[in-house]
Amino acid sequence: MYDAELYRSKQEVEEWKRRDPITLLQSRLEEWGLCSPKDRADLEVALGAEIEEAVAFAEAGPWEPVEDLTKDVCTPVTP
Repeated sequence: MYDAELYRSKQEVEEWKRRDPITLLQSRLEEWGLCSPKDRADLEVALGAEIEEAVAFAEAGPWEPVEDLTKDVCTPVTP
């Protein structure tokens, strides 16, 4: 994880945390009774499992052949 305060003031970081659209959506959904904290926790567990499964699938897959690493790579033409 990076430190956002390396190039922004603490005040600016806190302001953006208050404006975070994901956090705001979670709050609104709870206010409107559309999603409880338990629903959100269950969703996070399910998504975590799906991500772990996708990572395991990708890691178990074959490696790209070395000769294909530069396939379809363009370099700028210099005059």
